[in-house]
Amino acid sequence: MNLITLGCSWVFGIGSYYDAENPIDKATYRAKFKKQGVRGDFVDDTCWRLKLCNELNLTNINISKGGSSNQSQFRRATKYFAENEVDWENTAVLWGITSIYRDELWFNRLNSYSSVSFNQAKHDPTNRLREREKTGFDTFAYFKEHFDEKVFLRDLTNNILHWQHYFDALGVPYAFFETLNTTGVIPNPALEEDMCTTLARRNGWHGNKDKFHFSDWFDDCHRIDLLQRKGMVNPHSFHPTVQGNIDIVKFMKPIVERMLYTENGL
Repeated sequence: MNLITLGCSWVFGIGSYYDAENPIDKATYRAKFKKQGVRGDFVDDTCWRLKLCNELNLTNINISKGGSSNQSQFRRATKYFAENEVDWENTAVLWGITSIYRDELWFNRLNSYSSVSFNQAKHDPTNRLREREKTGFDTFAYFKEHFDEKVFLRDLTNNILHWQHYFDALGVPYAFFETLNTTGVIPNPALEEDMCTTLARRNGWHGNKDKFHFSDWFDDCHRIDLLQRKGMVNPHSFHPTVQGNIDIVKFMKPIVERMLYTENGL
């Protein structure tokens, strides 16, 4: 049985080697972090998606990528499914939705798509300058002019609905969940409730969130500082630690088991 995983670095497994009980300094961490970013296969079994697949005897097909926006994930999924023959009868999908403060744009200078981050541009002037030199583009100015929380959430909702209908038509078990980052995916609880209500109503779920897991990963879902103090995320890049990845497996395992053994009738 295959488990396709999609998402950003929290799904990919960046930083999963950081042990909060045996911390390493920032320079050592960054050296390994950079190596992970360059080599997509450089993730060991401390990563939750690999631990989960090992425990459930599943084969992981990973399409997640560090730093990717939701728009990038949707595009990458479309490309992957169009170019690869997927054994849908023996496949489930686990999709981690990332921050709405990211976008993906085409850059002629790069001749490729690239994800851009509003928060990095806003809070990290050095990164903003580096991105501008690389792309010739001012990310902060772009988001200031074009970003609207309600519009981005509406588009995100519609994209999720598209993929839900796609998987439903194929009879493929799936679940969406919220990956955690420094801002949270949905910063406004009222907007989150509107989004979940819309998804439930348009899918006939009537409030059943078995297929959709927003804001229930950790009790302190949007408090990265609390998770850091608990040793769940590292202090250098705020990605899940060894301990954090173990907790994510505990959270995800019953979700995936329901997907496989209830929806597939196995």
